[in-house]
Amino acid sequence: MVTIFPFFYTLNISLRYVVSRNLRGDWPWIGLENYRQVLGDSVTWETTARTVEFVAIVVTVEMVLGFLLALFLVTEFPGARATRTLLLAPMMVTPIVVGLMWKALFSWTAAWSITCWAWLGLRRCPG
Repeated sequence: MVTIFPFFYTLNISLRYVVSRNLRGDWPWIGLENYRQVLGDSVTWETTARTVEFVAIVVTVEMVLGFLLALFLVTEFPGARATRTLLLAPMMVTPIVVGLMWKALFSWTAAWSITCWAWLGLRRCPG
């Protein structure tokens, strides 16, 4: 339900005339006119081509650099273990820091979070 409703709602809106000046009003049904307008515009196809070109170049470069880095890290050299640790540490520490931040955000014992909860009209849970 979390993804089904937004999908059908967006599909419904895409088939109607919705602009900023009639966001609260009735949205007249125009069918596939929005799609005809977008797909008939040359700018759409130019930007799509530029996006595909950009993705192809960036993915290729990243794959080559990643492969070369993997080949470098699999070989044994002085300081190989320290290099691997330094490269992998940010990937391991980030989820831990995010978890601790969420834990602190929802902590009833931290003074700043009590103030924030009070602004929202929430009281401390009993117990």
